[in-house]
Amino acid sequence: MTLAPTLAFGENFTPGFANQSEWLRLLLIQWPITLAPALFTWLLPSLLRYRRGGMAWLGAILAVFFTILLPLKFTSATIYTGYEFVHPWLYGVFYLYALAGLALCAVGLYDRKRSAWWATLAVLSLLGAAIIDTLIWLGALHGSPAVPWGFIGFGVFLGLGWLRRPADPVEVFDVITAAKNLAHNRTRRARSITRKLLRAGQLHLLPAYYVAMLSDLGREGIINSGSYRFADHIYRMEPSGRGALGRWIDKKFLHMPAPLAFHLRYKRAQTAMRAALESFPSSENPLRVLALPCGLPRDLTELAATLARENPALLARLEYHGMDIDPELLKLAEAFTADCRVPRRIFHQGNALLAADYPPAGFHGIVSTGLGEFLKTPELELFYRNIHAILLPGGTFYTSATRYEKRSEVFLRAFDLITQYRTTEDLESIFSRLPWKRLTLTQDNSGLQTFVVAVK
Repeated sequence: MTLAPTLAFGENFTPGFANQSEWLRLLLIQWPITLAPALFTWLLPSLLRYRRGGMAWLGAILAVFFTILLPLKFTSATIYTGYEFVHPWLYGVFYLYALAGLALCAVGLYDRKRSAWWATLAVLSLLGAAIIDTLIWLGALHGSPAVPWGFIGFGVFLGLGWLRRPADPVEVFDVITAAKNLAHNRTRRARSITRKLLRAGQLHLLPAYYVAMLSDLGREGIINSGSYRFADHIYRMEPSGRGALGRWIDKKFLHMPAPLAFHLRYKRAQTAMRAALESFPSSENPLRVLALPCGLPRDLTELAATLARENPALLARLEYHGMDIDPELLKLAEAFTADCRVPRRIFHQGNALLAADYPPAGFHGIVSTGLGEFLKTPELELFYRNIHAILLPGGTFYTSATRYEKRSEVFLRAFDLITQYRTTEDLESIFSRLPWKRLTLTQDNSGLQTFVVAVK
């Protein structure tokens, strides 16, 4: 079978060294174009020490597929004809991945990586050559193919980048930033989610990021992960966002299994605290309750409203203590509870891991939801010991934990919402190290939340 040589796009090309044979054309024109997705999103992350995400894997699959397919066209007229039809469309894929590569280089330049300069020149070399060849194909220019030269330039510049790689700055842990994030119960580490997604090779999530930012829940969760506003938005269950689309997205977010389970935990807190307080004799006065972190105490205002209708005598005995590490939040919490009819409300600034920061011991009930998801196991054990020490005999501690759920975790991790997951068995193991009189662990219907009622 004889295959007549065909130029890359048509008559506008003049012969060049890459067109002297079909094999040279395959090696220096067609293969570089089909290899580009892997070069731009698989090879560049290695040079810049970034992660490879879904777009990189897809690019690698495309490159491998066409690397295998290209030589086969010499054995089959059908494959040959089919590829010649597909090849022009691969330029569209090429340009998409070239833009991704440039974005990745821009992040590298932002991170002050010396190798990023050479990586940028490498991408521009091949991209510029592809643009020239596209213009020749469209009839705007005449000349021989430029892609071979661009491919050679890509390799040269990338090699120089590897030589400069040792000069790239090493990421240093910023203890001040970490402490500030911890003080606000925030898990977000990246200053820019866009750059974070680029570093992680998750460019396919950029559209999802911008759509999620239309929702108030999505925006607060991404910008201030773990903030009291994020939690209170789920507790209120009132959709809001930018425009009708933002409110619709927000409603969809709120009715996903994880937020519904999240919402249930603060409802269960009210039930657990009321049962705990009603277990003490009427002579016990005041009944001291501690919430930490207190956030915006919506559970307190709702419980107070219920007790005002159903058990005003119990409400009159209530002494509420709210503790949080954020002094600005404590001011908001005090104003938020000003009209809730609780006779005594006291707010404390403190760190839950430091026993000295707690108010004087002797609490009938303690509530903590949301903090455990930010603590590693040794920290959580220390926190529970502090709680046990300040509870009165017969006092109740209510808390909760979140179970791992794959779909939610992919979304949360992508946007720096880092959560410490624990099963019911994990919690039972941790709680069993302290002498509780009674320990009850239950799950919500979805199995995503575990609720703990521990009586000293």
